[in-house]
Amino acid sequence: MERLTAFLSYLPSAFLTTIGIVSLAQWSMLAGIVLGVLTYRLNKSHKRRVEKEEEKRTAILEDLAARATQHNMNDVVCTLQDMARTEKRRSTP
Repeated sequence: MERLTAFLSYLPSAFLTTIGIVSLAQWSMLAGIVLGVLTYRLNKSHKRRVEKEEEKRTAILEDLAARATQHNMNDVVCTLQDMARTEKRRSTP
């Protein structure tokens, strides 16, 4: 038990000493690097999500074009109405 309490008492001092070694400019540089990496990852995941949605819409439009050439205009109109309803639901907060 004494070893644990000794470890726990020295741990904060070691942590504070480590923090004291690094200057404020180095901390701000480190924070800038971390924020830059996080921003990059967030933007990349957002771009991937947008590209996936665009691929889905492209597939739908290709399907619509195939149906329109087969003269199934009722199917085309119904699909376009479904897409419009979906967009309205997404844009409504």
